[in-house]
Amino acid sequence: MNSYTLPTIKNCVIQGGYTGPGTTDSIITLDPSLGPLQNNGGFVPTIAIPAGSPAKDAGTTSVPVGIDISTDARGVLRSDGKPDIGAFEVQ
Repeated sequence: MNSYTLPTIKNCVIQGGYTGPGTTDSIITLDPSLGPLQNNGGFVPTIAIPAGSPAKDAGTTSVPVGIDISTDARGVLRSDGKPDIGAFEVQ
């Protein structure tokens, strides 16, 4: 017997929207205006978002226990209380 769970998609930027199965909440359908994957400092390459991107300050602080969102993938502190969506926090 196969079992599966339908996805819940929250606090995402999906240009053009999402019409697949499951439920959605706080989906931004605008162009996220992303930069290229590159070395923006830190440990891994990231995709920078410009200050005017709809992903700026659109994340959530409501995450599962044990998940640390205090820094982005570069180790940059997410200090304004409104995290950006993705691995890159605009400074």
